[in-house]
Amino acid sequence: MPLLYANAFILQFTSEGAFILSVGQGIPPIVSGTDEEQLQKLMQIKEIPGKTVARIVLTPGKLIELAQVFAMAAERIQAMTGGDSDANTRDTLGTRANNSKPA
Repeated sequence: MPLLYANAFILQFTSEGAFILSVGQGIPPIVSGTDEEQLQKLMQIKEIPGKTVARIVLTPGKLIELAQVFAMAAERIQAMTGGDSDANTRDTLGTRANNSKPA
């Protein structure tokens, strides 16, 4: 099974008591200029291109279990990086996860 990059997540509650976790890939826009120019350009964007890579239905119990798994992973990351969770985190383009500066 291939590994898929994901950077967008939506969690929905169904009337049947389950949760739907949609996992996607969003392509952020490239904007340049002053802060004001960038803000104006971003305000004009109607949608961001992307695609859904998975939709997963979870019971409330499994959602809680998944949240606990993520919490344990977050604790490990903080322990390994001394609280700087972006210190060793790189996206697929080799840039820091929190900004667009080269690594």
